Amino acid sequence: MLFSKDRSDEKDFTEKLNIDDELTKLFYYIHQSMEKKYFTPRRYLVLLESYRQVYLSKQHAIVKRQQHLKSGVSKLNDARKVVDDLKRNAEVKQKELAVKQHEADEALKQITKSMAVSIDHRVLLDKHCWIFYFSNRMQVHKKSKWNN
Repeated sequence: MLFSKDRSDEKDFTEKLNIDDELTKLFYYIHQSMEKKYFTPRRYLVLLESYRQVYLSKQHAIVKRQQHLKSGVSKLNDARKVVDDLKRNAEVKQKELAVKQHEADEALKQITKSMAVSIDHRVLLDKHCWIFYFSNRMQVHKKSKWNN
């Protein structure tokens, strides 16, 4: 394990990295490719520490992005559940509306029918009233003729 020394007393050094042998060899080859005056153990440690800082920074950014995406997916799933519930409720309400619409149509037919019957009765009553009126008028007229 790279950086196995416990640095918990230092800020930002509390995390440790596991680097496989292949990566360790690559670091060594990079270090060896430097000019001889820069080829020191201190420079090698600086290289490793720089890699560690970049790696942790990128890892932190990836984890943060991953959490952001997970929360987004969670919200989308919640929204999908809400939409499904609303859809089911809408279907139930649609069925209830169809029943109520049918009842309203039947009531309207009954009202129309009763109004038609009422109008027929009124017309008939009006005819009888006119007949009664005219018959009374005629009787009054006949009586006045007989009296004169």
